[in-house]
Amino acid sequence: MQTEATELLWADGAVHGVRARGPQGEVEVRGRLVVSADGRSSELREQAGCARGRSACRSTWYGSASRSPGSRRRTPSPTCGAGGMVVTIERDEYLQVGLIIPKGGFAALQDAGLEEFRRTVAGPAPHLRSVLETITEWDQLKLLSVQIDRLPRWYRRGYLAIGDAAHAMSPAFGVGVNYAVQDAVATANALAATLRDPAAGEVDLRLLDGIQRRRMPPVAGMQRIQLAAHRFISWPEGVRLLPDPLPAPLRLAVVGPARPQCSRSPRG
Repeated sequence: MQTEATELLWADGAVHGVRARGPQGEVEVRGRLVVSADGRSSELREQAGCARGRSACRSTWYGSASRSPGSRRRTPSPTCGAGGMVVTIERDEYLQVGLIIPKGGFAALQDAGLEEFRRTVAGPAPHLRSVLETITEWDQLKLLSVQIDRLPRWYRRGYLAIGDAAHAMSPAFGVGVNYAVQDAVATANALAATLRDPAAGEVDLRLLDGIQRRRMPPVAGMQRIQLAAHRFISWPEGVRLLPDPLPAPLRLAVVGPARPQCSRSPRG
């Protein structure tokens, strides 16, 4: 625990473990297989030479964390209108407000100024006008890119990427963690016997290839569905076709299932 893998260890062209940094300093962990589950910005994946395929990102989510003092009224989410789609997430002392815009549209918003930004958000979400007045500078806002991509090859000798390290999913439908857990289960089922056998030696690449072949069809299928959803909601005419208020199944598709609230700072 509390130990971060920082570097792959190599021998004879294969990965043989990791160098890591923990509470007691630097350590080396040797093993016959490194399973890389370190997320969409995985450093280990880059060191393994498993290049990502072309990003299929189609839209960005532009958000802020703010709330009017004393406001406790529950806000509908998401809401649609001429300005696009707005997503709000309730927190104890503030709201997180997201405006879904086409990829590359952030520069145009900045050029138009903060007042125009506030008007754009208030178009589909007029109930947020008082919250938007608390946004007085661009530093209060964050640009979050929605990333959908996957590795052409998830493995090499002694190394396997799973979860977001192998295939970044968008927030649409809230399925990213489910697909990552399914990767882990498939990996455990395929490799448990081999890894328990001390005489088995290096993990056969055919086993690693089998894991990717099993997991790739559902991952690619869901990513196609997510891309279709993003193309629709990042297109103003598409948003206008959506019912307002959105029925529960469509709300779930956009923001995913409800998650427990955490006590974190607005900047967390």
